[in-house]
Amino acid sequence: MRHTNRASRWRSAAVLAAGLALVLSAAGCGSEPAAGGPHAVTFAGSPANTPVDALEPLAIAHGVYSRHGIDMNFTHVRSLSEAAAAVVGGSAQFGLLGTAAVAPLIQQGECFKFLTANQKIYYRLVARPGYPLPNAGAPYPASARDLKGAKIGVVGLGGIQEIVIKRMLAAAGLTPQDVTVVAVGGPATAVPAFQAGQVDMYMATPPAEQLLGSSGFEVVADFLADPALPSYGFVQTFTGASCDFVEENPQVVADFCAATAAAHQFIRDPANGPAVVAELASSGGTDQATAEQIWKQYGAVWTDGAITPEIWESQRLVLPPGVELPDMAEVVDPACQQTIKSGVSS
Repeated sequence: MRHTNRASRWRSAAVLAAGLALVLSAAGCGSEPAAGGPHAVTFAGSPANTPVDALEPLAIAHGVYSRHGIDMNFTHVRSLSEAAAAVVGGSAQFGLLGTAAVAPLIQQGECFKFLTANQKIYYRLVARPGYPLPNAGAPYPASARDLKGAKIGVVGLGGIQEIVIKRMLAAAGLTPQDVTVVAVGGPATAVPAFQAGQVDMYMATPPAEQLLGSSGFEVVADFLADPALPSYGFVQTFTGASCDFVEENPQVVADFCAATAAAHQFIRDPANGPAVVAELASSGGTDQATAEQIWKQYGAVWTDGAITPEIWESQRLVLPPGVELPDMAEVVDPACQQTIKSGVSS
């Protein structure tokens, strides 16, 4: 697979944590609650603001976390590797964890606890209008033959989108060398690149399709709708903490789990649709009508927060070569799962 820019190599968690410490500590690290007050914690989260990508800012704004005893400072990081480093280094008490970033660290001796599951994959692979798609309408994997020779835009190199492309190519009897993968960033930069013909296909994330308009693309693969696709239903990220923090702060972790479960309930409740749409319009820089379209298309991506055996086993999809999937019984916090199952009020 040819790249138009070189992916950064993995840096150790210790180095990343040291670099993040100044930023995150300035934002406010965790502390014990004062006289029955909420627990002040820092969460190393998604670079994106929209509820499709990160429900935490929405839940914070609506008091979901504070009602469950958590005063959460949401801090943006640039990658899942940085989030893992922040958790390991202690500059964030909780963070957004991805198995591709964390499993190698676990194999090296670090210890993490996965607490809740986040959203499912929500993008669609689209092609420019008029791009030849001789296998359009054919079932997967025959439809993936149309990828051959294409320049395909992804948010960033080396991530889940590129991994999925490799799986699609293999299923269609193609190789990574049959396509060129281009890092085009988020919709603000990706949409102009797509429209200018810098890429032939694009892993579209919201609000790209709304910006392009219904006549501005052709759907090649829908990862929300087609169970045959390799990442259908795949949960991209989890919330988590270090084993030391979980062991030393059981009440903080219990309150965080209850708050996060409530946040999932909040975003899944149709009654809260107007609040979610308003946040989408604000954080995504779109008008109300566009935000409503985005939520109608992507609102179902959020799980109830439980980490099921099926969700955990599917993580094998993204593991680097030579890295084993950690034993679910050892790394998924059972008390947090019980909290989710028992149900909490948002």
